[in-house]
Order: sequence, then structure tokens, then C-alpha cells
Amino acid sequence: MIRTRPKDTASENEIAELMETKWNCQVHRTGYLDAWDYTGTQNGRTVFIAELKTRNNPSTQYPTIYLSAHKWFRLLQASTGLDVPAIFIARFTNTILYQPINKIDARKSTMAGRTDRTGAPNDLELMILVPISDMSCLA
Repeated sequence: MIRTRPKDTASENEIAELMETKWNCQVHRTGYLDAWDYTGTQNGRTVFIAELKTRNNPSTQYPTIYLSAHKWFRLLQASTGLDVPAIFIARFTNTILYQPINKIDARKSTMAGRTDRTGAPNDLELMILVPISDMSCLA
């Protein structure tokens, strides 16, 4: 069973609070195996879904950030079905940025992932290269 570390939980709670303040909503953490990380609601109605990635480098270190093509597709599909925006959020060491899923150009993709674990074929997958310069500041 995978458990969230206390440091990760504190970081996720901080991001949830920022979303609540910025977007005037309530933010709910979803389950570990769900297709996205957060659901935002207002007056009991879903108003957005969001995926969060945390990176241990500043946003200025690389020009892009990876988003799994599978995850992008699931978010886009759910966004369409639920008729709410889907948002990709990236926490860097110096900032928190976001980009609506429907504004991400999935044609900019490559095979990438971890190569340091033998016997884990699912570590390599199709990744979308999201330009950090296209993302907006959450905090």
C-alpha cells in the first residue's frame, strides 16, 4: 500500500487552500486510484477537476514539464463528460503554476519516464511536453 508522506500531505493541503482562495470554491482530494487529484466544488456542484505534479526543481530549470498522455486524455475526457474545466497544476520549488488541459498541445510529445528500475516496463510512457512559459501563476 502506498502512503502519502506527511511532507507531501502538507504541500497538497497548501495547494488546496490556494485553489480555494483563488477560485472561491471548496477543494476535495480524490482517492489514490482516481483519474485526477482534486475536485473543486461551489454550492455542492463540481466546477473543476485538477491534476497535481510536484517537482524538486525551480520552474526556470527546464523549458517544459512532462504530463502523461494517458493522464491528459483521461482529464480531457472527464472534463468533456462532466462539462467542467480540467486543470494541470505543477508545484516547483519557486512557484506553483497551472494550465487548463484543453490548452495543452498534446502533439508535443515524446516517450519518457524512469529508466532506473529494472523490470518495470510501465515506467516508460508517452509524455506530453507542456511549455512552462504557457502556464499561469497560482502562487
